[in-house]
Amino acid sequence: MTAPILEVEHLGRSFGKVSVIEDLSFDLAAGQTLGIVGPNGAGKSTLLNLVGGVLAPSSGRIRFEGQDVTRLRAEVRARRGIGRSFQVPRPFGGLTVLENLLVAARFAGGRTTPEAGERALQVLETTGLLSQANAPAGSLRLLDRKRLELARGLASGPRLLLLDEIAGGLTEHEVPALVETVREVKESGVTVVWIEHVVHAVLAVADQMMCLTYGRMLALGEPQAVMNDPEVRRVYLGSTPEEALG
Repeated sequence: MTAPILEVEHLGRSFGKVSVIEDLSFDLAAGQTLGIVGPNGAGKSTLLNLVGGVLAPSSGRIRFEGQDVTRLRAEVRARRGIGRSFQVPRPFGGLTVLENLLVAARFAGGRTTPEAGERALQVLETTGLLSQANAPAGSLRLLDRKRLELARGLASGPRLLLLDEIAGGLTEHEVPALVETVREVKESGVTVVWIEHVVHAVLAVADQMMCLTYGRMLALGEPQAVMNDPEVRRVYLGSTPEEALG
């Protein structure tokens, strides 16, 4: 059995008296993709922020590759191999696509300038942005901004990549291209945790699916089995699986 790359143990996070994540535990094996779904306010983005180091937990522990990273800052975790994209793309709009990736590879990844250049070119090819390398990031259409956000997460050379609703806002015709890019990332050996409301997108690549509600795990397991779970349907989908998945 493959050793876990990520271990979350009794994780909790509260804001004042409001508990957003409560006693959450799970493991993720290296090379696997975990999809996370749940209603708005379920704690999904908070969970990514805890794993990525943007937030500190109120309780519990996080291990990455067997090492306790619970109290490490986000930039330290990035250099140890945890990459992150955000729901709303945050590129440096005045820099080119290539320059955005050079910054991520150099500073988040801790690479030398020549190494950063080599890594940036690899990521441009993987994410389908090579032809846009010299375009200002602020001029990109939404699909390419989403690709750039994914690329910036990849530029540091992560072994664990956290994706926050990167398919959100795309048209049905644009989603398959993004899914194919995530599939290529997965096939390269990167472990992925993907929060997504576009359920059919994450189902296309996930090995496991988790449903959160009110900061607690409602279900975890084989993706289609989780989406067919009656309690998941009641709490999250509010409809039959066929209606929800389109």
